[in-house]
Amino acid sequence: MAFYIWIYIALIVFWIIIQLSFNVQEKRTNRIIYFQNSLLFLYVIGVGLTIIMGIRSIDVGYDTQMYGRIFSILGQADLFENVSNSVSGYWCYRLICKIVYFFGGNYQIFLFITSAITVGGVIRFIKYTSENYFISVVLYYLSFLYLQAFNGARQCLAISVCLNAYVELERKRYFKSIILSVIACLIHNTAIIMFIIYAIKFINWNHKKLIIYVAGILIVCMYIDPIINLFTYIFPRYAIIYADYLNGNVATMFGGIARGRKALVSVFYIFIILITIYFTDRGKMEDGFANNWTLISLSVIEGIIGIIFRHNTMMLRMQLYFSVFMISCIPNCVERMWLNKRIKCICNIIICVVMIIPFCVQLKENYGRIIPYLVFMHN
Repeated sequence: MAFYIWIYIALIVFWIIIQLSFNVQEKRTNRIIYFQNSLLFLYVIGVGLTIIMGIRSIDVGYDTQMYGRIFSILGQADLFENVSNSVSGYWCYRLICKIVYFFGGNYQIFLFITSAITVGGVIRFIKYTSENYFISVVLYYLSFLYLQAFNGARQCLAISVCLNAYVELERKRYFKSIILSVIACLIHNTAIIMFIIYAIKFINWNHKKLIIYVAGILIVCMYIDPIINLFTYIFPRYAIIYADYLNGNVATMFGGIARGRKALVSVFYIFIILITIYFTDRGKMEDGFANNWTLISLSVIEGIIGIIFRHNTMMLRMQLYFSVFMISCIPNCVERMWLNKRIKCICNIIICVVMIIPFCVQLKENYGRIIPYLVFMHN
């Protein structure tokens, strides 16, 4: 547990060092230097998180050994060979396995490559959509989105590709965005949710539409069973998870998260968003690269799913595709508040302090069996 806490402390210390180096620069170049220093922080942290994820032992995480067996099966099989149901499909994931295996790589090399893609995709998303890199990285780490990849590696890889599809969507590179979305679906079929995000993106958002939108989601949630039945029909692998949910057996790979603690984090997210919207200049919501109304609407979905379906493991899997947008939504909302910089700083400190509580709870109960942390030499 201490290892993961030290990572958080190192992250804060490094940011302080970056800021101190910024303060001693000439005033006439403050903006440029601040931006460069922030990028330096983002890239160094990205490399550090990639190394930690990529060199971990196969004993870190419930599913790491399973993915090792899948790598061996897919690496030895032909690309389009009909292997067992447990490893069939997801052609882009199979292609990565084949390429690494063909060039003589072992599972540890494959693990490092997929870790680099996963973390790198999130870092690129933060670079293009966040107005406060530090808070975005803190949220990515403390919300367990980063550590979730120690288990649900394939889904987190697909989520990372989806984030870059969203970046290309914001940059109006529509063809590239669609290609990335298709690739994500060929890594993990649940990434089809990205096409719902496309629909949300092209809505001209405002306060009234957001209220109608939230009311609509709540109504849909009242009739969720037919939707879940349709989902399990399209993706039959998740039918057994839904059956466990109906039978009250929800403590699967999400462990304690499925018992409701994730709902408290979702409540905190929504509370922060509502407070910041209240203190935000309406004209600033769509300024800058990322459309903040889109980020807010996607984050609201995350909050509603986390609260209403806190006992539904399958829906919590779907929630991950919306949770990642929080890491840019919350710092952007804080930055656009019309309050002074000191109040904004206090808000950011509160976020850093509050988020460490559920983080420590999850570490203490060792969700996902990520403790103790071991490197690959212990394999």
